Amino acid sequence: MRKSDTLARLSGDEFVVLCEEIGSIENAQALAELVLAAFANPLPVAGHTIFTPVSIGIALLDDSMESGHDLLRSADMAMYQAKKAGGNRYLVYDSASNSRRREIFHLESHLRRAVELGETFLHYQPQIDLRNGRLIGVEALARWKHPRMGLIPPNEFIAIAEETGQIMALGDWVLETACAQNKAWQDAGLPPITTAVNISPRQLSQASFPDRIQRILDKTGLDPHWLEFEITETAIMDNVDQARKTMRGLCQQGIGFALDDFGTGYSSLSNLRYLPLKKLKIDRSFIHDLPHSDQDVRLVTSVLALARSLNLQVVAEGIESTEQLTFLQQKGSEIGQGYYFSRPVEADELLKLMPRNFL
Repeated sequence: MRKSDTLARLSGDEFVVLCEEIGSIENAQALAELVLAAFANPLPVAGHTIFTPVSIGIALLDDSMESGHDLLRSADMAMYQAKKAGGNRYLVYDSASNSRRREIFHLESHLRRAVELGETFLHYQPQIDLRNGRLIGVEALARWKHPRMGLIPPNEFIAIAEETGQIMALGDWVLETACAQNKAWQDAGLPPITTAVNISPRQLSQASFPDRIQRILDKTGLDPHWLEFEITETAIMDNVDQARKTMRGLCQQGIGFALDDFGTGYSSLSNLRYLPLKKLKIDRSFIHDLPHSDQDVRLVTSVLALARSLNLQVVAEGIESTEQLTFLQQKGSEIGQGYYFSRPVEADELLKLMPRNFL
């Protein structure tokens, strides 16, 4: 650092270097290179050798910025992108390429209050018994209607919630709302069905997760037999031992598990027989071209055979045509889900679908 520079620790592992009269972006980049070079050497700490990667964001003050806060936020955006790109590097803030990131920052801050403001709600997509056409379950899907931007795509705000840790509070709300709705249907005299709720890797890794589930079940009064968690291969593979332990504990309570998006992950096959699963969900990408794609025909047929050998039910996602439905029925898939039967709908709309035969 030069004598005219200011070095400050903001919080945790975040630091700021304020350089007055830096001259040019090239000079700022040269400084970033020096910082990276300094941290390239290992640090001796308490008898251990520590390697510390550094992610650096660079921003230059310009006429579009109204305050020092804008400058700091711009550097933070660039730092975030450097970290996402693998870390141990620097990136320069660019207003054009970072306009999307500013929008995400806005969504992130607003998401924190979306539940209490009543902007979030659930849709339910029917799951159909392909042998008799009855509705036997639903998948609960979170939705968010932003007051200015309208409906935010679920994959977008769920990713933000996961990244920022808000997924725990959002997940609790989804679970409690879905369980309460299922219990209300049963109390109204409707035939009991299973409600499937998606669980994120962060939720599954929390030691307190089973206790949170139990509290929600106690509060809503739903029998755990009618609750099912959908988890992805990635969520399990992050920590197989912890996932297995958590899943077994919840299964003992009566909760079922379905492995979602089966076939799109990695390494799960060798662990499949050790996990307390009830169902496999075939990803919609393998259903889309059935029965015309020989490769997808072989893959789906193999998954169905594997599931039978492990005594697991199969849920085929993304069914959109009679051809797909007929193929899956002939191959022995027990459960189907997709636009052929119904799009995700609100709870009141689902009431109208419950007595219907879908075949």
